[in-house]
Amino acid sequence: MLAKSGVTVRGISRKGTPKPEATFSDYLSADPCNPNDEVITRVKSASVIVSCVPPGPCVRALEALAPHMSQGCLFLDVLSVKTEICEAYHSLKSKYPHVELLSCHPMFAPAAGWEGQNTVMIEITGGSKSTAFTALVETWGSTCVPMESGSQHDRVTAAVQNATHSALIAFGLSLKKIGYDAELAAKISTPPHRAMISVIQVHAWSRVLLLVYVNALIVLVFAVLARWDMTACSRQ
Repeated sequence: MLAKSGVTVRGISRKGTPKPEATFSDYLSADPCNPNDEVITRVKSASVIVSCVPPGPCVRALEALAPHMSQGCLFLDVLSVKTEICEAYHSLKSKYPHVELLSCHPMFAPAAGWEGQNTVMIEITGGSKSTAFTALVETWGSTCVPMESGSQHDRVTAAVQNATHSALIAFGLSLKKIGYDAELAAKISTPPHRAMISVIQVHAWSRVLLLVYVNALIVLVFAVLARWDMTACSRQ
């Protein structure tokens, strides 16, 4: 979306090549946590740096790159677990007062698109770039919702994401176990049952269940690893 909005997007990653669908104007295979001269040159000219790595590497990248960022450069992440990363930002903001810090969480899968979706914005150190980025996301059709802290975000998403996904997984697995008869059930269905069925699209429930279940496991494992990585980072 950044590239489609006319923004020049330059990729930096330790991976040798970007994904085929990536829309970088150019790509550099390098470690942002241990920047070489080429990385530093790109960072100096950047107005916004978007981190797409787990919490530990995210913090290490910020500390490695911040000394080379221009005045008012925006550094932001798109992590789904916010408490630790926001606490890390707060501990570092006085060290890098020239850098704007924003923690962003699009509340949807990329395939859903931005139109009509919600995006959380947690502003740590605000400024013109943070404001402009939020305004740009809203031009894509997303509603940007400000939150006060990472801990507030994590409390709310525990209900919005974790509890909701767990309920859908449990419901779908229960249907499979009891040998669900969709035709007969539809004749005596209640409003709550019809609502749940409409969500998981029972006509293709086995495929949907598998995707939901696997995605939920990935989210859970990522959250655990993210917290572990953040803890490890804080001990270094």
